[in-house]
Amino acid sequence: MATAESVSASMTQSLVDNVYERMFGDQGQHFDLFEGTASTPGGAKVIYLSTDIIVGIYTAIEYEAGEAWTVILKSCGKRWGKRVLSALEKELRTVANRRFDALTVTEYVVLIEKYFSYHGWGRVSFRLDGIEQHGILQIDLKDSIFRYALPQVTGPVDYMVAGMLVGIFEQLAQTELDVLQMEVKTNDGVALTHFLLSSPERVVWGQAQADAGSDYATVLKEMQQS
Repeated sequence: MATAESVSASMTQSLVDNVYERMFGDQGQHFDLFEGTASTPGGAKVIYLSTDIIVGIYTAIEYEAGEAWTVILKSCGKRWGKRVLSALEKELRTVANRRFDALTVTEYVVLIEKYFSYHGWGRVSFRLDGIEQHGILQIDLKDSIFRYALPQVTGPVDYMVAGMLVGIFEQLAQTELDVLQMEVKTNDGVALTHFLLSSPERVVWGQAQADAGSDYATVLKEMQQS
């Protein structure tokens, strides 16, 4: 028999899930068939795109800028991340009448995870353990849309996502941040991208270790001790 606490927790989770669905899912979107537009509860326009757009952007930038495509996409991602945070704050007020500064850390993290998943970037998960002690936020990305669209590219491809993470969390932390990304293969051969978000100085140190051939666990340990 369910306890009052379990029923209450279940209802609360149901309400939370409903908020996310209204913020990010089709349920909360307004479709104007005459205009051919879709918009969020907060009034932001929604654009549905195929992976062809990613292939086209990558091909054009790589042709024009060579290896600098990574820097360009990361820079674009950072600007996009700041816009995302502003839009999410507006949507949260509209749908749930809540402010960002009233969210707990866990609620904030889950909100960002839901955003990435619903918008098709991939499945993002955060590890908060050790962040206060070491000043490093660990983030994993599975089912990356960039890896799906760019299977022929060797090495990490999620530079726009990396920039978005910087843009989003710089606003929260109110300090300059940078991110290191390393792509590995899981035991079943699936690509998994690790991100380490921290101060620019610590990220430079970690990148040097990665460039020297250190694996993810070693790079993380070196960054924690730097």
